[in-house]
Amino acid sequence: MEKVVNILKRITVDSIFGFKHNVKVERFPAPDIKDRDSLIRYFADVQCAGMGIPLAKYFSSGMSHRARDLELMSLDFEYRVIALQDRLAEQMREKLFYRMLKARGKVTKLSEVPKVVFRRKTPMMQRQRSSDIARLFRRDILTWDPELEKLLREEFGLPTSFVDKKLAEWREQWKSKHSESSSSDMEEIIEALEELEG
Repeated sequence: MEKVVNILKRITVDSIFGFKHNVKVERFPAPDIKDRDSLIRYFADVQCAGMGIPLAKYFSSGMSHRARDLELMSLDFEYRVIALQDRLAEQMREKLFYRMLKARGKVTKLSEVPKVVFRRKTPMMQRQRSSDIARLFRRDILTWDPELEKLLREEFGLPTSFVDKKLAEWREQWKSKHSESSSSDMEEIIEALEELEG
């Protein structure tokens, strides 16, 4: 038997087999695949039930769901995933990164540890968010600034190195402008007090 196994291990596509007339060669029996659609749907249903994904998202054809219902179910699922991601990010920051950085002497307080932010890849959420942001800009509720641009670029996974430089310059200008205005305000107050006393 071992000899047969060794021979079978060395066979290639060019190998030719010869059998005695009393040896019957048949195909390996194939499994019965009737009703496979219902079996696949069952497994998908079990997975979706475990993860909370709407089954109609994967089997939209033939399902009795309207497009709006499917959109709402998908949105509900995406919000649940975001809530779980936020909780995981919070735990990673507090239980993992803070302890690791504190043990190495890099930080002393939790506020010094950068926040963990999961990038949103859900297209429906991004489409809705893009629409909301565009509407706010069109109505002049939001105005451009480097801080806002950096936040939006990070959210959509776009590069931020140029915006980081602009943001640093913008903050410096803001600090110098406000320090000058606050000092001039103090001078005006002192002059007004001197006039009252005089």
